[in-house]
Parts: sequence; C-alpha cells; structure tokens
Amino acid sequence: MTSNRKLTIPFWCLVLLAQIPLLVYYFRYLTVLEIYGWIPLIVMATVVLLVAIRWDRKLSMPLRWPGVSLVGLGLVAAVIAAVEYGWFAIIGLVLTTAGFLAAHHDRQGRSLLTIAPPLIALIRPPLGSSETILQWFAEQVNSFSCQIMRLLEIPYLQYGPAIAIPGSRIYVDDQIQTLWSWPAFMAAALIYGACRRRGWAEALLNALSAVFWCFVFHCGFVVSVAYARNAWDVNLMEGAYLLGTQLIWLLATALLFLSAERGFRCVLFPIEDGADDSRQANPLVVWWNALLDRSRSERSSEEASTSSKRASRLIAGAIGAVAVLGLATICVQAAQVPRVASAITKDVVDIQWQPAAKMFDGIWGQQNAGDHRVVNSHFRSQWGTHADVWTYYLPGRTTEVVVTLAPARWRELAAVYAGSGWTVAEQRQTLTAESDAGEPCTMVEVTLRRGEEYGKLIYSATRPDGKSYALPGSADHDARARCVMVQTFSRFLQPPKQETTQQLASEFALVFSAVVEQLLSGDAPANVSP
Repeated sequence: MTSNRKLTIPFWCLVLLAQIPLLVYYFRYLTVLEIYGWIPLIVMATVVLLVAIRWDRKLSMPLRWPGVSLVGLGLVAAVIAAVEYGWFAIIGLVLTTAGFLAAHHDRQGRSLLTIAPPLIALIRPPLGSSETILQWFAEQVNSFSCQIMRLLEIPYLQYGPAIAIPGSRIYVDDQIQTLWSWPAFMAAALIYGACRRRGWAEALLNALSAVFWCFVFHCGFVVSVAYARNAWDVNLMEGAYLLGTQLIWLLATALLFLSAERGFRCVLFPIEDGADDSRQANPLVVWWNALLDRSRSERSSEEASTSSKRASRLIAGAIGAVAVLGLATICVQAAQVPRVASAITKDVVDIQWQPAAKMFDGIWGQQNAGDHRVVNSHFRSQWGTHADVWTYYLPGRTTEVVVTLAPARWRELAAVYAGSGWTVAEQRQTLTAESDAGEPCTMVEVTLRRGEEYGKLIYSATRPDGKSYALPGSADHDARARCVMVQTFSRFLQPPKQETTQQLASEFALVFSAVVEQLLSGDAPANVSP
C-alpha cells in the first residue's frame, strides 16, 4: 500500500500533464466559437467544484477495471491526438478524467463517476458534422415554425435561411448559434444531472431531452416574434422585448424539461422518493422497484489479494509508461501545433476588418437596401468561417453577397454548394476584366439547381492587401497563399436568362471592385500575412 501511495501523485500528474499541450489550443479554439462560448469553462468549473465538495480526499490508483480501462483508453487517445488527429485530445481528457473519478469515492463511499457526464459537452462533433447538425437543426426549426405560422394564419415568406414577415425578417440560423444553442442546453442538462447524482443512463436521456426542448424553444421564439408582429405590430427582436421573450421561453422549456425528467424517472427507474414505510405499504411500488432495480456497485471493504495487488501494480506501471511516452510524443508534436492553432485562432481573435454595412447598396439602388449581418461560426460552410453577408431581395430573385473577414486558402465553392444539396449544371471561368480599382478580376461562374429552385454562383478572390490573386489553373497560382474570397449567390424560381446572367456578372464586378477598394484603402487585415 505504501508503494502505491508513493506512485499515486506522480502517476496522476503524468496522466494529466501528458494531455495539456494540445488541450490548450483545443479549448482556446472552442471558446471563441459563438455556439460554445463559455460553455467549456463552465463545465470544467462545475466538475472541479463538485469533486472538491464530494471527494473524500483519499487519493488512490485506478486498481479496478473501470478506472484502469478508462485511463488506458484515454492515454491511447492522447497518443493518437499527438501523432495523427488532434480531435482525440478531448476524448483523452474525458476518458482519463472519468478514470480518475471512477477510482475515487465521495464521503458516503459512492463512486464519483456520476460527476463525469458533463464532460461530454466538451466534445465537439468531428469531421465537420457540427456544421451539418446545425444546418439540419436550423432547417427543422425553420420548417416547423412555418407550419405553425400557417396554422395561425400568419403571413410570411421563406427566403432560404430567413423567414420574412411584414416589417422584419427572422434569421433562424443566427438564433441557434447564440447563448441559446443546443450545446448550451445539453451542457445545462448534464450539469443538472451531475448535481442531482443521476446515473449515466439518466444523464444521456436528459441530454437528448434538452436538445428536443432547445428545438421547442427556438420554434416558440420564432412563432412568438411573428405573431406579435402580425397581431400587435410589436417587434420582439429589439431591446428588452428580445431578452424578455427569450427568458420567458427559457423558463417554459426548463419547466417542461424538469417535468419530462420526472416522467423518465417514474417510468424507467425505481421509485425512491417518499418515506420507506409508504413505499413498502404500496404493493405496486414494491413490484415496480423489484422489476426495475439494478444492483449498485458498493465500495468493498476487503483488501485485494496479494496477486491482484501485483497485477494492479503491473497495470499501473504500464499505464505510467504509456503516459510518459504520450507526454514525450505530445511535447514533440506541440511544437507544430501553434502553427495550426494560429491559423484557427488568429482568424477569430485578431481580425479587425469590418466592411461598411451599406457598401454595396449603391449597386442595386438605395430602394433595395440589403440586410447585413456578420457570421462568426462554421455553420454556413459556403460562407466561410467568418464572413459579412448582405441579402438583397430583388424582383424575381434573392441575391446574397458574401465577403470573408478572415483570409484563408482558396476554396472551390462549387463543391461546397454541391455538398449542400445543389446540383452543378455548369461551371466556367470568365475572361479577366479590370475592376474600377485597377486590379484584374477573374470570376468563376457556376449554374446550380435544387429541385424547382435555380441558383447562380459567382465568386473570386483577392489578396488581403487588395492585390491580384491568381486563381487555380493559372501559372502563378500559389496554393499556400491566403486570400479574401468574394461571392454572390442568386436564387431564382425560373431558369435565369442570358441577359440576367450577364447582369449578374456585371454586378459581381462592381462588388469585387468595392471590396478591393476598401482593402487598398488600408482597412485590410494586415496582421495576417498573405
């Protein structure tokens, strides 16, 4: 036992320190995403606080199979993160933290593993699936809200991600990326379960329930805004009305969540509330508890045999060796991480370029002023990570103008739109033309179709200093160079005519010229080298 105690503190220090280098950049990247914000810090603070309150202050090694397996898998994930795929760093943290909690107990002798579920909220879905989930979630909120508005006979028009009602427009995709996002609801449900000592099955069930009530929250908010505007001519999207509406729906969905949680416990878990005498006197409760009761692991008071101790020491020693190897590997790889992290976080934190909200209004006339908004997320992959978006509602079409704020490498936007359900009918590069700023502009024109809807995508790029950028296929193209991408995307309900296509190309030339002029004027993000 003495040798175990001597190894305990160094063992846990190695396990945790082995994962710090990559996690620093992961958390820095996660906290600047609008959809996550301060959620990771709140989750970590809650877990640390609960451990500090409940822990019996007896530090021990993971000598039983749950702790050993969790810590071992966590270290394997950390090594994978260092060698190949950095996303596994957070998997390693969650598993090793769960292993630490499984190896320790509270003051009543119960495992601390029930504190671990909130850590799930730290895991960002990999391989771009987070954007796919957000887009699907926004589409469902949009569709269901429109169905409710039809039942309530509220007049509206749907323009892609926007719902237009008399006097205002509601951008559903912007609403679901704020503080009221589904990761925030899920994290709150998992923290609630940890505070209430819910098991893993209950915690995961509550997390799914929270995502559903997040969907109800956003649908109710959209319908409330539309109804108030239509019935009372009150704009709930401004000032105290906005906050009040959100708080009312938050309170309503919180009460519904608690009601659903009580329903789950009543149907799926033993009945534990009330006095013991009343439970024993009710034969239905006795039968129900006997049917659903699960044997719970209790802390054994007997010491393990000498052979099991030796086996545990060997396993702990092997895990310690893996921890040392993981630490060395991650420290070597961490030297390469800042370059990757800077490409992520510099775009988020350091970019100070803010295009004028009305810089394109003169192209379509002052009577066709566009809706301007800033997109600071990965939600719309065709818009880029951080972009300014202008939406113009013109006769026969809707045109979106998108300018990226963070310089990045060239992207084939035709393939991105094809991944969003559009079919590419034609793609070609137009002849190089001189913009008003004197810089050449080579435009890529793409004709798209999705069902009965037609689209015309035109895009190009310029260097962050406003100089000419050589597009792929040209002799001077540099795949590593960063650029500011500019695009216009027009939607039609009928195939656009040739005259309309020529007009769109002329409009794009004017848009591109306006962007180049602002970049040349000194408002460019010069702190990011092209």
